[in-house]
Amino acid sequence: DGRSFVIGNEKLLNDLKINYEKVNEVGTVLYLAINNEVRGYMVIADTIKKTTADAIASIKKLGIQTLVMLTGDNNLIAKKVADEIGLSEFKGELLPEGKVEAVKAFKEEGKHVMFIGDGVNDAPCLATANSSVCMGALGSDISIDASDVIFANDDLRNVSVLLRTSKKVRKVVLENIYFSIFVKVLFLALITFTNIHML
Repeated sequence: DGRSFVIGNEKLLNDLKINYEKVNEVGTVLYLAINNEVRGYMVIADTIKKTTADAIASIKKLGIQTLVMLTGDNNLIAKKVADEIGLSEFKGELLPEGKVEAVKAFKEEGKHVMFIGDGVNDAPCLATANSSVCMGALGSDISIDASDVIFANDDLRNVSVLLRTSKKVRKVVLENIYFSIFVKVLFLALITFTNIHML
């Protein structure tokens, strides 16, 4: 009937110069404006899985120095989630390019970056990180394609299993390399000694 409807976040309202009162609730706030006047809002919030805090604790026990949550959610939500799952560091209100910049900044500091994600917006970070993990149960096709490791489910506890397994595999590979070099050096020494003895 000739009325205009806008549904979106604070950034959209600011871009359209629509006046509003900021809602400070934990979650993603979407405002409804009719004819450039805010008439209501709704809050969307994810629930944290019960296993997530345990997963973070088990990753920390493996000696991982820095765990950072990169999210598009506002800083209020990001802080609440970080506190609940045991993270001391987070970066909120990030667009996909902001997440990529954060990953690049960690790499420039000389850190090996493992990025864990599942959404379309995570694909650039998954491709940029040194190693990447996609939570395959919920993962988008592009995120799955950009990842080094894909989990069949979305249980974050698998990350510590992956890290422990990779450390064991690396240890076995190095042991095999050292043993192989030792055997070759031993045979070279024996051949050399035998040749000298025969002369």
